[in-house]
Amino acid sequence: QLREQNRHSLGMEFVSPLSGKEEAPPPREEWLAVGPSTPVEACESLGAFYRRSHPVKYDYIIIGAGASGLNAIAGLHHVNRAFSILVIEELEQVGGGWSIFYEFCRLHVPHTTFGVSGTQNKWGYKDRSTLATRQRVMDVFREYVSDLPGSVQFVFKHTYLKCQRVSSDEVAASLRAPDGSTLMISASFLLDCRCLRYNQLLAEPRGMVMQPDISLSGHIRTCGSNALPAVVSHTILLHDALTYVVVGGGKTGLDAVLYLHKHKRDCDHVILITGSSKFFLNRDVWICRDDCTSIFVPCVSERILDLVLSWDGHNEQHLFQDLEAQGAMFKFGNGPAKTCNIGIVSSEEKKRVDDCCNTVVENDHFQEIVVGQRVSYVVLKSGRKILLSTLHVCVVLCTSTLREGGVYHSVGPVTSSDGSVTIGGHLGPTMRSSYLTSILAAKGHLEKVKWMGYDTTVAKGFCMHFWLTNFYNTLYCLHNSLLTPSDLQSCTINVDKLAHPVQQRIAVAKLLRSWPMIKAKSELLLHPISYTLPPSQPRGGEGGGGDGGGEGGGERE
Repeated sequence: QLREQNRHSLGMEFVSPLSGKEEAPPPREEWLAVGPSTPVEACESLGAFYRRSHPVKYDYIIIGAGASGLNAIAGLHHVNRAFSILVIEELEQVGGGWSIFYEFCRLHVPHTTFGVSGTQNKWGYKDRSTLATRQRVMDVFREYVSDLPGSVQFVFKHTYLKCQRVSSDEVAASLRAPDGSTLMISASFLLDCRCLRYNQLLAEPRGMVMQPDISLSGHIRTCGSNALPAVVSHTILLHDALTYVVVGGGKTGLDAVLYLHKHKRDCDHVILITGSSKFFLNRDVWICRDDCTSIFVPCVSERILDLVLSWDGHNEQHLFQDLEAQGAMFKFGNGPAKTCNIGIVSSEEKKRVDDCCNTVVENDHFQEIVVGQRVSYVVLKSGRKILLSTLHVCVVLCTSTLREGGVYHSVGPVTSSDGSVTIGGHLGPTMRSSYLTSILAAKGHLEKVKWMGYDTTVAKGFCMHFWLTNFYNTLYCLHNSLLTPSDLQSCTINVDKLAHPVQQRIAVAKLLRSWPMIKAKSELLLHPISYTLPPSQPRGGEGGGGDGGGEGGGERE
C-alpha cells in the first residue's frame, strides 16, 4: 500500500526491491508538475505543499544508490529494519560509479572486504583474496537490493537538487524529473551518500574523438579508459607498430597498462606519464599475505595505527621511504614519490607494469604530441620531449576520473542547517564511513559527535591526515558511547576481518588504549568541524555524481 501511494503521488519510475522489475508510471496528468523555474515560495504554504504533493513521509531519504548509499541502508537496518527508506539515484540502475567504470576495472582489495556490509558470503569465490570484476561487483549490488524489504524504495533517473528544512522533524528534498519538472519529497532525515563522485566525462574528455577508426592529426588517436578495449581490438588492422601514451599514474592508469600488457601486440610500445609520482601500498604485504590468518601477524589497522602514531605532521616522506625499503610500498619510475593516494598494487602487478612500459615519466605532465615531417614527439609540461619511434600513436587519457573533493577529501560538516547529512570520509573509506554514519543518524547521535577533519588542500600528508581523522572520529564515538564495539564489529567492510580473530581483538584493544595519544595528536594536526552552517553559507565539497550517481555542481560548492 505504501508503494502504491508513493508511486501515484510522485509519478516516478519505481523498482520493486523484491521483483527487480520496473513499474509503469501513472498517466502524465497525475504527475506533480512544478516547473523547473517555479520557486518553492510560489506554492501556497511550504508545509501544506509538501503534504499535498506527497502524503507519505519517509523516515529516511538516501541520495545515491552506489556502494555508499547501499551501505547506508545496511547501517539503518542494523538499528531498525522497519525504517521506511526512499533511495534517489540519477542513473538508471544501482551501482553508482561502478555502473560506468571502464569494463576491465577490478577491485584492488579482496572481495571479502568490499561491497555492502553483511553480504560477504554472496560473492561465490572460493579464494577469498580474489579481486572481483566490475560485473561481479554490480551483480552483488543487485542481489543485495533484490533481498531488501518492501519498506525500501528506489527511484531512478531523478536528480537531487537540494534539501530544505520544513520543521524540526521534517526535511524536504527537491528533485528534477527526466522531463525537467521539479518534485518535492518529505522525510525525517536526508542522507547524502554521493561520496565517490566518479565522472565519466572527466575520464573521456569532451572534444576528443573516441572512435578508434577516426584519427586525429593524421596518425594520432585519443581515447579514454572506457574506449581502450575497442582501440586495442582495431590495432590488428594496422601493419605498423603503435605507441600507447598512457596519461595518469593512478589506479586507472595502472589498470590501462595492465590491460595493454595482456592484449597489445608485441610490436607496440607503451609510455606511462604518471604526473605527480605516488606511493602505492603493496597488497602482498598489507592484505594478501600468505600468513595473514596467523595468530602472530598483526591486523592492518594495527600497523596503520603504529604509522600514524609515528607521524609528527612533517615526516610522512621518511615514513613512506622506510616502508618502501621494507617492500611495503611501491612507486613507478625512478624519481621520488610526492604523495600516497592509498592505491593498492601487488608485486606481480608492479612487475607487469614495469615489463610493459618502454618509458615511465614521473613527476611531469602530458602537454601535447607534435607531429613533424620526420619525427614526432611527446611534449611534457616541463618542456622535456620524448621521441616517438612509431608512426601511429594512441593517447590514453586516465586522469581526473575522480572529482576533486571525493571520498577521502570529503571531511566537511556532516550535518547542515538545511537538514541534510553528508556522508564523507570521517569514519573511513566511503562504504565503512557510510555504514557507521547511518548508525549514528539512526541513534540520533550525529550532532553529539565533535568531528575533526583536515585541510583538504594538503597534498603531502593527505593519507596520514585521512587515517588520523578516521581514528579520532571513531574513537571519539566509542569513548562517548555513541557507537558500540558491536556496531563496529557488525561492519564487515574491514580488511581486519582477514586476520586471525585473536589478532582482531588485540587490534581493537590497542586502538582503545591509544585514545589519549590520538586525541592529543588530532588536536595538534587536525581542526574541529562544526556540525551546522548558516543558511547562506555553502557546504564544503563538490556535489559530484559518482558513487551515488548524483549531479555535480549546483547546490554544493
